[in-house]
Amino acid sequence: MMWGSSISVGISDPGASTGNITANMAGEARFAVLVGDGSGSQTQIATLTTQKPRRSYSLTTVSNVIAGGGVLTLLKITEPFVAEHVITVYAVTLPKGTKLSPPQRGTEPIRVDVYGDSDSASFGVDGSSSLSALKCLANMQSYENFLHGWLWGLRTALLQTNQIALDLHVQALDLHFQALDLYVQALDPHVHAIHCIFAHKHL
Repeated sequence: MMWGSSISVGISDPGASTGNITANMAGEARFAVLVGDGSGSQTQIATLTTQKPRRSYSLTTVSNVIAGGGVLTLLKITEPFVAEHVITVYAVTLPKGTKLSPPQRGTEPIRVDVYGDSDSASFGVDGSSSLSALKCLANMQSYENFLHGWLWGLRTALLQTNQIALDLHVQALDLHFQALDLYVQALDPHVHAIHCIFAHKHL
């Protein structure tokens, strides 16, 4: 799973179900637990930190999902830097009696794959210039949050102004594209950080 990768579950009727929705997963990362109505507008209700060994995690209750619009989304917001990068979701389990809602045709978001650098992956977005370099290196994953980066901000702005929903998937690369950036800005000085979109090397 890359930054922005997510899984969603729509619930049409909680029935008489009680208990929590759980996810059985393996891999080290942080996730945002979001609820919405399926149109793309979402609200974060929790943050989930997973560990490498496979285990089950409690996400939220069915009633919370219904109150938030009926769609639960688990969004990957960080990437480990020294640990194994593979995140595996084995199962999402709902309480007995919960009814799923069928996918709505014509409401699918536009998938956008972004091959960029640390800024597109929101690396250090929650950091501060007052932090020492050693403190940043020791806790760098805690200062990363895809929901606080410019790409998620772009997604939110497009949704609010044009009713366009994006399904973002981000792959961070180890290359810098200043030359391409300068070339594009020479053509159009209003274009900035175009290097976040183009790449020719994959880690």
